[in-house]
Amino acid sequence: MPPTPPPGGMHVVVVHFPIALLFVAPVFVLLGAITGLRSMMISALILMTLGVAAAFVATSTGTEAMDYMDDFPVEGQAYDDAYEVLDQHELQATYARNLFTGMTVLYAGVVLLTTFAKPMAKAAPRILLNLVFLGLWAYPVTQLANAAHDGGRLVHQYGLQAPLAETAEVEEDEEEPEEDEVDVTDEDVEDAAETPAEAEAEESETGLEAVPAE
Repeated sequence: MPPTPPPGGMHVVVVHFPIALLFVAPVFVLLGAITGLRSMMISALILMTLGVAAAFVATSTGTEAMDYMDDFPVEGQAYDDAYEVLDQHELQATYARNLFTGMTVLYAGVVLLTTFAKPMAKAAPRILLNLVFLGLWAYPVTQLANAAHDGGRLVHQYGLQAPLAETAEVEEDEEEPEEDEVDVTDEDVEDAAETPAEAEAEESETGLEAVPAE
C-alpha cells in the first residue's frame, strides 16, 4: 500500500470532495422542487452535510499545508505575490465553508417546512421557496470557486507542493567486524587436555626424548 500522506499532504486529496459535493447538491434541490419528492430533497441535504464536513477537513489540512510555505521555488517579489494569494485562498475557503454551513442548516428548515406544513408543500410555494434558496446558494458557490482558483494558482503558477508521504529517515546499521573463526578439532582438544606427565610418558613410549642443548 502507498504511504499515508501527512496532514498537510492530505489537503490535495480531500480538497476536491467539498467542491464536487456542494456543486452537485443544487441539482437535487431543483429536482426536489419540481417533483416534490422527499427523497430528492433529503438526498440534497445529505450531499450538503457531507460537503460541509469535507470542507472542514479541507480547511484543517490546508492550515497544515501552510507549513510548506518556505518550500516555494520562487523568491523576491514572486514570493510576496504567492504569499498574498495563499492568504486570500485561506480567507475565501474559510468564508465559503462558513456560508455553506449556514446554508445547509437553512435548507434543513426548508425540508422540514415543505414536509410538515401542508400549504408550503404545494407546487407553487415549494418551487418558489427552493428557487429562492438556490439564488442564495449561488453566492457561497462563487466564493468556493474563487478559493479553488487561487489554490490552483498556488500549485500551477507558483509551484507550491505539499509532500504526499513523510520523509523516511533511513538509518544505516553499522556492521560489526566479523571475528575470525578458528576451527577446533578433536585432536586439539585432546592435546590441550594432556598433563605434563602424560606427555612425558608418551615421549618415553615413542623413544623420542628431548636432546639437551649444548
